[in-house]
Amino acid sequence: MNFNRDSVMAWVVVAHLFNLGLVTSLPRPEPRCPPCPVGGCPTPTACEHGIFTDICGRHSCAKGPGDRCKVRRFRMLAQANCGDGMYCHCGVCMGCSLTTYDCYEDTCVIPMSSK
Repeated sequence: MNFNRDSVMAWVVVAHLFNLGLVTSLPRPEPRCPPCPVGGCPTPTACEHGIFTDICGRHSCAKGPGDRCKVRRFRMLAQANCGDGMYCHCGVCMGCSLTTYDCYEDTCVIPMSSK
């Protein structure tokens, strides 16, 4: 068989598209949500930076500027537990709170691994 560069590249593209189709069609893992206590899950009140709803549908107070934060694990639902107007960067809520108008900005330097 005589293969030229274009035919090899075409087969590589077809193989990648096939693999992409397999990966995106796999079922996504469901979150493990512990059961609520008897009487239902409590909803917090008087949250300074608003209410955050987690992937299980439970409510908690959102974090404010400069507070430690977490990003959800599931990419389709990627959202931090920061209040409105803020985003989670390097594990800290940054931006300006839309409820208190307090702001926090900082630079995050990820250390390079030395090998």
